Amino acid sequence: MPKFPGGAFNVHSLLMTINTGLKRYDKAEYYTRRGIDIAREARKTTNEDGDLFEGLNGLEVILRAQGRVADAEAVLLERKALVKESLEKVGEKEDSA
Repeated sequence: MPKFPGGAFNVHSLLMTINTGLKRYDKAEYYTRRGIDIAREARKTTNEDGDLFEGLNGLEVILRAQGRVADAEAVLLERKALVKESLEKVGEKEDSA
């Protein structure tokens, strides 16, 4: 049985979007990090990267909005590594994307 119900990431993503729009960055960050945890867990069984990519992208935006540039840069590096890994799975080089 899955740890999270289907659609759990989408709920967290929606809450992240709402709170980001309202400039409630602390709440947006909480829901984004929770969504990332859900996406990582789901990825173990589905091999799908889209939710994780979306979550990392959103987290980077939220961190930059808070002036937390170093934290945002770390998330950017993680996202780039995810893209590289995803492309390698399908046999493409990073430059061809």
